[in-house]
Amino acid sequence: MQERSEFRLLLVYLKRYFDLFVMFERVDTGDDHRINVDEFVQALPLLKEWGVEVHDPDATFETIDADGGGEVLFIEFADWSVSECFTLIDSLSVIH
Repeated sequence: MQERSEFRLLLVYLKRYFDLFVMFERVDTGDDHRINVDEFVQALPLLKEWGVEVHDPDATFETIDADGGGEVLFIEFADWSVSECFTLIDSLSVIH
């Protein structure tokens, strides 16, 4: 029955990926598939709701922007959110 447990694990990962993508889209108010520093700062209340309190938005944004391009791409956001262990991932409140 290893195939069944592997399939379940695949579904868990797909749901987590989808949740992260929805979170990213909520922060990306410009709908350009990038988060700029202004969008990030505006999303601080959402991030707090999701279990991540940001004390220095500029420094945190620079940390997330791994390639230094001045904007956060989805992969950078996903890497950061996983490292921050967003509590929202397990609740469906991300989808409004």
